[in-house]
Amino acid sequence: MDKDIPEIQPDIETKVSDESPEQTAEAPLSLDDEIVEIKKLLEADPEDFQAQCRLGEVYFAKGMLDEAYTNVLKAIEIAEGLRAQMAESLAMYYANLGTILATQSKLDEAMQQFRRALSINPRDV
Repeated sequence: MDKDIPEIQPDIETKVSDESPEQTAEAPLSLDDEIVEIKKLLEADPEDFQAQCRLGEVYFAKGMLDEAYTNVLKAIEIAEGLRAQMAESLAMYYANLGTILATQSKLDEAMQQFRRALSINPRDV
């Protein structure tokens, strides 16, 4: 491994077998085996941003920087897309709350919620 690349210990949880009464721990996956397992997850759900990021971390641990960059960037793109979707929904929820409060003649509280909605998504409220 290149001396300029810091070593990262993989964040692998040790599995415990429930078949043995002693509850002995199994060995963690090798980095190569973990890559195989994560790729299986991503075949089923390519938009799994956590799996994309984890794959990038494993590639980084192996010194495969181009692959690490690609997967972490993909994870960020997916997560940013989800954040944008959530912001749109959250703005609508605050606007709905404002409408309910206005209907209850709680105008000051309603205005606070409408302002909050506008601060989150001024184009769609």
